[in-house]
Amino acid sequence: MASAANDSSKRRRLLNDASPDASSCLFDLPSGVLTHVANYLAPPSRALFAASLTTENAAASDERNTAIVGNEWTTLDFGDIEEDLAARLSDGDISAVLQCVDAVNRLKTLKLTNCMHIKGAGLEPLRGSIKIEQIDLSLVGKHKSPNIRPEPSISREFVLPILDSIIEAEDCSLRHVQFPSAWSAWGMEDYEQILRRYNEMLVNHGISCLKCNVNLPPEDESWGCIRYGSQKYTCYECLKHYCEVCTDDDDGYMLSYCRLCERRLCVDCQKKQMVQWLRR
Repeated sequence: MASAANDSSKRRRLLNDASPDASSCLFDLPSGVLTHVANYLAPPSRALFAASLTTENAAASDERNTAIVGNEWTTLDFGDIEEDLAARLSDGDISAVLQCVDAVNRLKTLKLTNCMHIKGAGLEPLRGSIKIEQIDLSLVGKHKSPNIRPEPSISREFVLPILDSIIEAEDCSLRHVQFPSAWSAWGMEDYEQILRRYNEMLVNHGISCLKCNVNLPPEDESWGCIRYGSQKYTCYECLKHYCEVCTDDDDGYMLSYCRLCERRLCVDCQKKQMVQWLRR
């Protein structure tokens, strides 16, 4: 928490010190002008832009930030910005963005794609969220292996308590978590405890296969694999739930596992991705 706050202060100080005249000009511009400029930015960049303009005047900053970032924030994917920019983001940057978009009350999907240098303290604004449905901590984009070398900095010490607060919330909406591959090892007791609590929460929600209506997970099975931390029975893209035996009209499994990215996709989302690929 302190680390995220320090990073945020440092980022604003660097902005002010680097070019005082330019900073003053930006701060003095009407919100309408800043909003027009922000419309040309990818969503994460828009939120970063708003966060960089935060001042000591909280009321004025909140008004300007709302005008710049808008109110429609259900998905935040850092894969929407340049990879090298995402890789340079600190926990303070992530925290500032989450606060700017009021993530705890709005965000449903968070993907930390390419955020290789964060430790996880920046996720603090999500603590206790009952809105968040999907969190991707793998740090890699689509069709990329999560086996990152050297291992990223993302830490169980910071992330697990925040994740636990979300799981323990009475009206928890969480349906899918993609964990860092670096955590995939036996003997991490704190990690295994979170996985078990997450599994219990999903079981208590009484979820069933969308096609055959069988209860998930099947008897003597769990929602996730403790060894790899990958979630079963859930499509990564649409979050629909299917068992592992149901097939479509072409005898293809409704849900398929990708050994490269360690994610599962339903047959409909696979078709959509194929169409998008062919249109490139």
